Amino acid sequence: MSARRGNIDGSASTQSRLGPLSACRQPKFTGRKGMTIVVTLVTFVVLVSFHGFFTNLVKVPTPDDRFHNRRLLSMKMDLDALESAEQHRQLPVSDSSIPGSTNMKADLVAENESPVLIVQLPSFIEDNVADVDSPLMPPQMETPLFWHVPKAGGTAIQHLYWCMGLTLANEVGANPKFKRHDKHAIEAFQPWKKLPNRVVNVDTTTKKGLMRAASMHLLGTHDENIDYTNVENFSKDTVPETELVLSGELQLSVDLLYSPQHKARVFGLFRHPVHRAASMFYYLQKATWEPTYNPAYKKMTLAQYAMTTGGENNYVVRKLVDKTYRDTICDEDLEKAKRIVKEKIIVGIMDEFEEAVHRFNAV
Repeated sequence: MSARRGNIDGSASTQSRLGPLSACRQPKFTGRKGMTIVVTLVTFVVLVSFHGFFTNLVKVPTPDDRFHNRRLLSMKMDLDALESAEQHRQLPVSDSSIPGSTNMKADLVAENESPVLIVQLPSFIEDNVADVDSPLMPPQMETPLFWHVPKAGGTAIQHLYWCMGLTLANEVGANPKFKRHDKHAIEAFQPWKKLPNRVVNVDTTTKKGLMRAASMHLLGTHDENIDYTNVENFSKDTVPETELVLSGELQLSVDLLYSPQHKARVFGLFRHPVHRAASMFYYLQKATWEPTYNPAYKKMTLAQYAMTTGGENNYVVRKLVDKTYRDTICDEDLEKAKRIVKEKIIVGIMDEFEEAVHRFNAV
């Protein structure tokens, strides 16, 4: 009993000792102090959230930023200038009573635009050459003319049509060794006994030869009052022996050999001008039989040849418009040459030889 009582007394004693400690506990937040702490926390959160905004607001621009800004400003100035220029171009039509042009806007536009060259072709080109898109005519009304550009596959075309059995007018038939160069009438013959090739006794590759061929009526005689589409009007003179003319002298051959009653159906093989010029140089280094052969070329490089007077200088344009190397060519010549090619020549490309032949055979 005494021990139990002691425990009870001890328990009471412990409570009495804990009493002062419980009195020392931290009091609860109440009233004005609690509100102050809440406001402080909210302010801190707001400041952290908007830190990026305030930083960018007072950011010092870097060199890249300054460059970007200058670029934007320059672009804006260019746009403003363009808009201003466009406003000036939109001028009202002036009063006809004001001296000078009756349309100031048209004059202003004309000053700022390059004039379009309108070129006229020689009448014999217009009249004696069939347009590329015109229908094919019978042989008594047209004969094909191959315009031979040197080192552009022309020799291959010549041998091809020989193999196909056509009678050609080139330079072979007028070679003195065949003993027909001095005859006064057109004659077709086989120059080599072992080959089926047939030619006529003229030279269509030189000016002198073309004049002789014209005087001999290479392509027959034609009366402008006769309708040669009518078979009843056929005669030996109207159907030529020649089935294909080959010449590098386009304008002269068209002018001398053809007529509005018997037109030329022109086709030609073209090659990249630099490649063609290089091929010509290497050819002339060894072609002792050519009139343009020069032994000095053997010791030259291609670059040196290009700088000589014998080098290429707009060869195709000059031949198309019939100008020599002594003549000056201009923009009008270029436009005229382009129009001839576009309207009057069936074009083949040497690098696409097979396709070119298929195109030529269609006509």
